[in-house]
Amino acid sequence: MGHIICVTRGDTIYAIISQNSPADASGFFTPPEALLQAGVVDLPDGYFSKAHAHREMLREIRQTCEVLFVAHGGIVVEIFDEAWQSLAQETLGPGDCIALMRGGHSVRTTKATRLVEVKQGPYPGVGDAKIFRDPT
Repeated sequence: MGHIICVTRGDTIYAIISQNSPADASGFFTPPEALLQAGVVDLPDGYFSKAHAHREMLREIRQTCEVLFVAHGGIVVEIFDEAWQSLAQETLGPGDCIALMRGGHSVRTTKATRLVEVKQGPYPGVGDAKIFRDPT
């Protein structure tokens, strides 16, 4: 599955990072009980998935999780706990992916970057969705 970094405080997972996944490594890098599932899947030429739908399942969402995939460029992500104490700072490059599970984070580009970002919706807008450490 490549290099997996798990950022924790005690038993609490704040972020999981998948870096340098080899071409033949497929699978989810988040644990099955995580509020958001993220994985890297490599499919061979000619692969076919039978038509399917996902069953309705009642879920209670209390926190927003976020997945960032670096398509090209690079970022530095700093991960914080709920008291804004820094837990880790990691550099991600093309093909790397991070699942931000709780706490806070900051993102700084190291060059022009394209990110694919996924999080639960609906999205109420920045003012209602985000709490900033430094509001000014």
